[in-house]
Amino acid sequence: MLVSKLFWLTGVFLMITPFINTNAAHTNTKKIEINIRKINQYFSNPAEDFSYETITSLASETIKNHQNYHTDTLAKAFSLLADAAIYKGDNARAFQFAQDGLAQGIVKKDIKLNLLKKILAGYYVKGKYNKVLSTVENIINSTEKKQDLSTLLIAYGYKASVYGLLGQYNNAYQQLQLIDKITTENPVFSNNIPLLKVIAIANHNLEDYQTSLTLHLKLLKLQFDLAKKQNIERTYYNLAASYLQLGKYDDAFNAFWQVKLIAEQKSAPIILAYAELGIGETSLKQQNFPLAYSSLVKAEKLLKGKNLTKPYISNLIALAKAASKTNRAFFAKQLLQKAELLSQQTPLTHQQIELYQLLAESYRQQGNYSSAFKALQKYQTLHEQFEQAKIKLITLPLASERVSFKNKELALKFSEKGALYTTFSQKNTHLRSIILVLSFVVISLFVMSIALWLKHRSYLLHADYNDSEKANTYMANPIKTKKNYQLNYKKARKFSYPLTITFIQVGNWHELSFHFSKKIMAEVANNIAIIINHNLNEFDQAGLINEGEYLLMFPHRQQEDISETMTQLTAELNARIFANLGEFSVIIKTASQTPNVQDIDPFAFLARLSDLLK
Repeated sequence: MLVSKLFWLTGVFLMITPFINTNAAHTNTKKIEINIRKINQYFSNPAEDFSYETITSLASETIKNHQNYHTDTLAKAFSLLADAAIYKGDNARAFQFAQDGLAQGIVKKDIKLNLLKKILAGYYVKGKYNKVLSTVENIINSTEKKQDLSTLLIAYGYKASVYGLLGQYNNAYQQLQLIDKITTENPVFSNNIPLLKVIAIANHNLEDYQTSLTLHLKLLKLQFDLAKKQNIERTYYNLAASYLQLGKYDDAFNAFWQVKLIAEQKSAPIILAYAELGIGETSLKQQNFPLAYSSLVKAEKLLKGKNLTKPYISNLIALAKAASKTNRAFFAKQLLQKAELLSQQTPLTHQQIELYQLLAESYRQQGNYSSAFKALQKYQTLHEQFEQAKIKLITLPLASERVSFKNKELALKFSEKGALYTTFSQKNTHLRSIILVLSFVVISLFVMSIALWLKHRSYLLHADYNDSEKANTYMANPIKTKKNYQLNYKKARKFSYPLTITFIQVGNWHELSFHFSKKIMAEVANNIAIIINHNLNEFDQAGLINEGEYLLMFPHRQQEDISETMTQLTAELNARIFANLGEFSVIIKTASQTPNVQDIDPFAFLARLSDLLK
């Protein structure tokens, strides 16, 4: 009986096994097809809102199960991983991913060109200029000029940059002439952002910082005009580096700070390390040594063990100077010795050879005059080598100087051409929108529905006011308020837009504090904060400047623009009944002004504004 049951179960299992396997195989095949479709979509249409986690997960899964995919799909997966590495600022990994993709034995030309561009950028960053030129030739031989002009232009841009760095200005000029000819015949390529980046960075590497600054400012405007802000932190970083070299330290600090904000938002530690290094170096120039030390310590932790030797040496040198200025002499000595050890494996840049001056001074303070003399000799030798190289460039024949000047003219002309084409495109788009005037009815209905929704949402928000009251009590502390005020003030002056400042003072705060406990005064402060926050718009800012004194900032708004807001705010503050104060009431004083061109010092302006309340 038992034997017969076993035979029966075995038979049933053998019958259903093929169906189970078939179903599993079908599910696996469907997943592979979905992955291929997604990879093709991401590769063909790179999104501006780059989804790092999604792309890395998809590409990694594809490569892990490589036996299920065609070599072209695998190459695309490696290209996407390279994009993800670039997004995080990891150029070394991006270069390696691109090489791995090219090693797959690609069939399609567009995939090969995509990977070659990334390899080209990798060699350029590494300073392997012969490899750059050979890769450019590979790209030129792989392109069909009519179909691949965008890639061809980038290749010519790298070629021109390398020739410029090698002092071969005639060859560089010929490449820029090719770029000018192609973009003249095909204006659609005039706003080629990757190409403009290459030319701008080349000018920085040639130590032509003013041209580099001009090009990066135009590039930044172009990226905003075209809404192509992906990896925009690189433009901000290069802009900051140019400002730093030109001695414009406030502008450099603001640009480096912008890089830091973007890096934190993207969770990109390498980009954040470069930002902290830039902030630290700028703070050293501004003699803000505590901030410099703090930023450079953060950068050192982020750069350590990342195989980024050159920036790590720069950070060690800057950190040693900051440590010395903040009475950390022993730590400074350790940092210099570490940098010296690394310099034996990696050639130093012109800016980095000051390491040996610092070492000499450190050895001298220790009484080790022999080592100090050797360090100074090393510095002198390297300094003379760099100066000789510079003299060769300065004493070029007149014809070469003219060509160098023409190269600069062509680079600026190209950036102007991109800006003009963008303006033309915007005007053309505007004209076409006029032709579609019939869509006005649909748009009006849409706007009306949004307005009704916002009105309903406003009603719900007011209904839940008590629930959200706790969050509305937030008010920035005096330190943060002053920092925000200074930053807003500088930005308004730099970008020439209005900024209205309002000073609100509880005139009898000290009298109230004398009569009532801290708990009651905290409740009064919370009620005032709720009313202030309730009346502010999305971009307005408020904070505590002193006890019972509040500072309100209204960017892009004139004094007359906020009159209605301030009337409403003052009325609400005066009308509010503070039950816990008994017979006492709150006396509110306000003063508002918009700084003009003559108001250079933000705190002088603030002092004058507060005087209006006396």
